Amino acid sequence: MSTWRTVVVTTLLLSAIMVHFYPNSIDDWAENSTPPPSQEDYPYTSIQTSEKWLVLPVSFPNNPISPSNVADMFAGAGCSMCSAEDYINVMTDGQTELEIEIQEVWNAPNGVRQWGEDVGGERDYGSDGKGVESLLSSVVSEVLSGENLAPWDLNNDGVLDRVLLIHSAPPQESSGNSNSLWSHFSLLDDPLTVGEWEIEHYVVASTDSGLGTVIHEILHSMGALDLYDVHDELPTSNWNGIGDWGIMASGNWNGDGETPSMPSASSMNLIGLPRFIDIDTSKEGSYELYPITNGGNSLRIEIAPNEWIWFTLRGDVNFDSALPGHGILVEHQNRNNGDEANNLVNTDPSKSWVKIIEADGDAALQRGKDAGSSTDTFVEGEIIGAEGMVIRDSHGRLVTWTVSIDNLTSNKAIINITPISESPSIDVLPSFGPLEVLSGESIYASVHSLHACDLEIDIHSSSSFAEDGARLVSIQSGESTIELLPSIQLTNSAGYLKGTVGCIGEGSWDIDLDWYSVGHRLSTDVLEAVIPWDKPSEITLRPNCQGE
Repeated sequence: MSTWRTVVVTTLLLSAIMVHFYPNSIDDWAENSTPPPSQEDYPYTSIQTSEKWLVLPVSFPNNPISPSNVADMFAGAGCSMCSAEDYINVMTDGQTELEIEIQEVWNAPNGVRQWGEDVGGERDYGSDGKGVESLLSSVVSEVLSGENLAPWDLNNDGVLDRVLLIHSAPPQESSGNSNSLWSHFSLLDDPLTVGEWEIEHYVVASTDSGLGTVIHEILHSMGALDLYDVHDELPTSNWNGIGDWGIMASGNWNGDGETPSMPSASSMNLIGLPRFIDIDTSKEGSYELYPITNGGNSLRIEIAPNEWIWFTLRGDVNFDSALPGHGILVEHQNRNNGDEANNLVNTDPSKSWVKIIEADGDAALQRGKDAGSSTDTFVEGEIIGAEGMVIRDSHGRLVTWTVSIDNLTSNKAIINITPISESPSIDVLPSFGPLEVLSGESIYASVHSLHACDLEIDIHSSSSFAEDGARLVSIQSGESTIELLPSIQLTNSAGYLKGTVGCIGEGSWDIDLDWYSVGHRLSTDVLEAVIPWDKPSEITLRPNCQGE
């Protein structure tokens, strides 16, 4: 093993700033959050057409496990839509076959506290400081030694892909017992070697956790991300992510955890389930949507680089029957936001990785007021896009299409997509909003055009400047940069950027962005240093800064 590791260091300066401005959020984070495992560049195995899960049951002395309960959770004999097999079948529209291997029960010599005790605010620290990793090591060494584990190496890379530790103690997340185990997925600090194979990650859950929690955690092993408000070391604000509308948020608790919601369309795509149709919005089109739990697909529209709008019919059918409501659910996904490598994507509603566009317009999910309501979905007769419920991308650009829901029943929806009468032929891309502007700095945008044209820039920051009229700039074909707003118009501490940009005689982009003045701007470049792992060392990192 190499004696050197590359580490990414977050400066103490940023932490101090956040403590100063967000003391209440820091307190909440310190009390309630568990830092996620480092996942940077880990090669998760996406969902396979032949899924094989290895289940390791653990029985504690005061909480004997019921093998039949374990079997029912995964195979669900004698019930309908109540097991992991049922869920995976619905989620994949029958394209994946799930095979469960439940090993012999491992009888723990001591109670759950030995591995689940919280110490110093760290969950599942255990008596030896290794918690679940120590428990898993003991189970694996006794139960799996000498076994042929090839069936659970789904992509033949020598790593077991789906390993689940299922125990009999009440889970900490529902019991509140700080000496019990918190259900979770995690990478191992030190992978376990079993014959020719390695175990690099695991899921731990209880027979009392509920089906939703088990599925939520196993989806992490396929690359799914948490879509509730996971706080990192620099929390911003509390919100509910996508709430009960997705199993990777709070939807794993729907129906008391026994009727978990389907993953959001964005989550399905992330784990390798492309159950969607990409839409060309330059053409009119009519599309039939069926419930995602009944063989349907979603519609996806790209609105900017790495940014999409998703439309999904969420019906009152099997696992979606416990949703807050039913109808057309609209997701706004922006993969430019968040830290996917460390499972920190929905920490800030203003820069979310994915959010629900709530049809009722009350933004209750974003304000943390509810986990979803029946009025969040769009129904027959409603319009969304350039009209109705207006959608702008993260660059402030109004979308160039409208979607109307012209028919909606419990089994089907008809969605009509219409481009605006004159769509722009060029692509104008300001920076992400809100914009940070240094003193004396103008605001620019990149332009991509297939032909030369005279560009009309009718962008202003106040009504008085708007009286000056539009500016004309000649551009050539290809890539160029234009000044959207000159520094002379940025005289206040904050303001807006509104107006249109387009070639004369063609359609224009409608842009609306906020801006604010800053004294300096820190570089977002990653700071790295190489340190020895086996002895203390000191490093100095100096972030670059623009401005005063």
